[in-house]
Amino acid sequence: MFIKEIEMEGLKKKKDKKLLRQYLVTYIIVLIIPLIICSSYYIRVLSVITADDMQAKQEELHHSAVRINTLMDEVRSLAESLAGQTDVNLFRFQKNVVEYPNTYEVIDLQKKLLNVKNINRSVFAYYIFFDKSQLVVNDEIVYDYKDFYNLYLRREKDTSYEDWQNFLSEDSMKRGIHSEETYLYLGEKKRELLCYSKALPLNGDDSSNGVVRIFLKKGILNELMPVMGTDGIQYILDSSGNILYCNNTDDILSGDLQKIIKNDKDEDGKDADKVIHSVKVGGTDYMLLRENSSEDYTYVMLLPKNQLYQRRLTSILMVSVCILLAGVVGILLSFHMSARTATPLNELLQQTSRVIEQKEGHQNAFERLSDTFRYLTGVNKEITDQLEEQKVYIRNAFVYKILFENVISEKETGRTAEYMGIYQQGRKFCVLVFKMLLSEEIETEQLALLNTCLLSLMEMLERELPRSLYANTGENQVSLIMNMEAQDENTLRKQMEKVVENVKRGVPGNIAERIFIYGGMIVDSLGEVHESYQTATIAFQNELGEVESSIIWYHASEGQMPLFPSSEMAARLTKVMTAGDEQGLHDTLKLVMTKYIMDNRISPYLQQLIVTELQGILLRIIGNLGLETADYDKYYELMEKNQHIPVLAQITNTLNLYQDICSAINERKKSENCQDLMPAIVGYIDANYGDGELSLAKVAGVFNISEPYLSSMFKQSMGINFSSYVGSVRIDKAKEMLKQTNMSVGDIALATGYYSANSFCRAFKRMTGLSTTEYRKS
Repeated sequence: MFIKEIEMEGLKKKKDKKLLRQYLVTYIIVLIIPLIICSSYYIRVLSVITADDMQAKQEELHHSAVRINTLMDEVRSLAESLAGQTDVNLFRFQKNVVEYPNTYEVIDLQKKLLNVKNINRSVFAYYIFFDKSQLVVNDEIVYDYKDFYNLYLRREKDTSYEDWQNFLSEDSMKRGIHSEETYLYLGEKKRELLCYSKALPLNGDDSSNGVVRIFLKKGILNELMPVMGTDGIQYILDSSGNILYCNNTDDILSGDLQKIIKNDKDEDGKDADKVIHSVKVGGTDYMLLRENSSEDYTYVMLLPKNQLYQRRLTSILMVSVCILLAGVVGILLSFHMSARTATPLNELLQQTSRVIEQKEGHQNAFERLSDTFRYLTGVNKEITDQLEEQKVYIRNAFVYKILFENVISEKETGRTAEYMGIYQQGRKFCVLVFKMLLSEEIETEQLALLNTCLLSLMEMLERELPRSLYANTGENQVSLIMNMEAQDENTLRKQMEKVVENVKRGVPGNIAERIFIYGGMIVDSLGEVHESYQTATIAFQNELGEVESSIIWYHASEGQMPLFPSSEMAARLTKVMTAGDEQGLHDTLKLVMTKYIMDNRISPYLQQLIVTELQGILLRIIGNLGLETADYDKYYELMEKNQHIPVLAQITNTLNLYQDICSAINERKKSENCQDLMPAIVGYIDANYGDGELSLAKVAGVFNISEPYLSSMFKQSMGINFSSYVGSVRIDKAKEMLKQTNMSVGDIALATGYYSANSFCRAFKRMTGLSTTEYRKS
């Protein structure tokens, strides 16, 4: 016996562990599936992050190219202005100008030259080289070639004056931009400078040459190029492939690197304005970004992959930690929930087994199940109590649904009734409406008293008919659904009258005197209760005939007189109309037409009465809309046209008028909502005028409205279309910058949302009638 008990105990433990494992596996599977979905999503997010980072760097390079192109255009214009100056071209024919009295010619020329530093701060200096007189002149200095070399400015790598002369005499040094080099300025001061040369026009005489040379600071290119990490490399190349600028001089001499950056093919080997591909230089992996501009300059960035992918690596680390943490916490939680779930089930099964074993031989199967059910109820008492508390709310919702014919299906009605403990087989149902009749003064001034009376009535109903179905249905009334065994109608009415008398005796006398009870028709199922309710609400018509009865019963008229639209239907029409709910209006009107006209096949006279009622409801709705007098007159004229025309035409006109007014209300609400948004939309434009991507589509997306609607309402509210307003804001801001700052035209263009200085200048000229230079001088 003892051995058998041990074996049984071991078997039970195995079952317990098996049940625990089954629950644990189930919970872990439920955990893993969302983790897999989330991981798949994050893999996609990481790829998008990488593409966004690459696109952002390409955009930075593009904007830098636009700014540098604008700077080079300004330098070119400055050089052409100096080279084309009449006094400069006349002076190049002078000889021996440092001898008296020709020295006055030099002084006179200096006075007529520009101080370019006041025009463009990017310029280090400019010098005009006159070959015939061997002079270097600008607005501040005059040197002969040799003194200029010895005392003022020369290249660091020129070890002799002859080297310097050879450099100046090269044809390539007489035109265009030249590579960045190190110069010695005023002795030993080193300067990294970029030189732009413009030869003086020959005018048919090549015996006296001259060149304008403008030197730019290296720092200005560093400022205009994108910000790089410590290992990033940047280049600017001219149309011949010569390197004009490099931020990392150690790599300029690398032949392999020069071949890579001069390659203007994409990964497919095709020519492209923008090139992105992967390269390896000196053992380091780079992403090469190349921008070929329309100004014969090429811009190249080499970004170390470890820096470019830093955000992706950080995201991978964070996601991995989160997934790992979620997995660990999920497994622990799964084990905990499995233990909590499996243990009570094991205890219940063991207790059930013990109960059955104890009763074996002297209890039948029903008694065993009964004992088990009682045990389960005791274990789950807390859950049972909570479910019982919810029944009150479920009961009220259920009552409203069956009273107002909102039941979804008979199956749903039966399932809810079964849960509520309501019997339906062999039962009859009837609605009794308890209406509190008070004087109008009491209704408006003492609502608290009315509510107290209704609560007292409902408390008495609960006491007299526990767990019955009743609810406050508005209009000072409480509706009770009587559930009785099927008998003849007279017997059922007597039973209900007895219940009503008991209820009235239970409430205070002054309240009982003001309660009138109306009874509807007796029906066979819960699905027909709404018909009993509707007949109870119009039973007051029989009040004189039932003066001796405690309940005023509904009596069907001869010929099945149809019911007109109820007060609930009128309230529903008013609600959907004032809300501008066009779909809700369509559904409600369809219900009215189907229920009161099509299905009943009533006479034209009764149809006329229903149409008149619908028109009366519409008049009350129009009167509460707060419209202009002209709008009221328009709608009244349309309703007057219904006089003396066929009923069918009246029905059509009335339904169309309902829909037209509802549509107008909907449009007015949308217009009011958009008008409320207009200050925010204008504020958003004023704050983001510098965004080159600012557009009608972007603003519509930010405020969650459609583009056509935003365009229409913007024009209506502001008196100007969207694009014109954005353009005016940008030009106004540009005017302020031109007057109050020394920013270049290119910088102002970018600051005001234009991608190029040319497009900005065209827009400025079109809107102001002046060029940017003319406006700044005015």
